[in-house]
Amino acid sequence: MKRLQPEPVNLLHDIYYHLTNAPIILREKVCQDCSISTPTFYRKMRVDTSQRQPLSNAEKDSIIKMAGLVIKEMEELLHKYKGN
Repeated sequence: MKRLQPEPVNLLHDIYYHLTNAPIILREKVCQDCSISTPTFYRKMRVDTSQRQPLSNAEKDSIIKMAGLVIKEMEELLHKYKGN
């Protein structure tokens, strides 16, 4: 039985893909963790903070946590390429 060789990875494409998708991934993680919809996510981004506080402390903590996870995933990708 012949083993299939893995497809060669284009480093530039892979890193660019992950960087351009980071905002989408962050949005999806925050929406899921905070149990909010995509329109609510964007509404919270646009709220004029001089009017009222758009984010609860729990939401702030979640956003920081999810951003950290997205950054960690990017660091792991870079580490993978540095090891090769």
